[in-house]
Amino acid sequence: MTMTGFLTLLRNAVPSTGGDAHTPGVSKAIRVQWDPERSVNLGKLSYRSLQLGVSGDWVETWINEWIVGIEDVTEDVRRWKSYIDEDRETGVGKVQREVTEKWPEEVVAVDEEIEERLGMRNTTD
Repeated sequence: MTMTGFLTLLRNAVPSTGGDAHTPGVSKAIRVQWDPERSVNLGKLSYRSLQLGVSGDWVETWINEWIVGIEDVTEDVRRWKSYIDEDRETGVGKVQREVTEKWPEEVVAVDEEIEERLGMRNTTD
């Protein structure tokens, strides 16, 4: 997905619960939910992940303009499962290294209004 598209969605999103979620007249076509992040071992991590729900007129723009690629990761997941099946302890480490190398995470800077409205300041446990 393009960064422009992602930031546009954030600028127009409302939290799925609380705040603007219950305000009459506020569009709920783009919703944000914060989900607990988990390690490969399913242990709870100290931060949360953003989940965006896109509906209404935004879907066409999202699909036709902002998605730049879709990748089938089935073979990767099968390989990672085989690592863990062979030796859970070393397999988990191998999976974590490959995932981090293939999809490095980055913090995206947003303006204070987006941070406040979407509850980005309180996403750690």
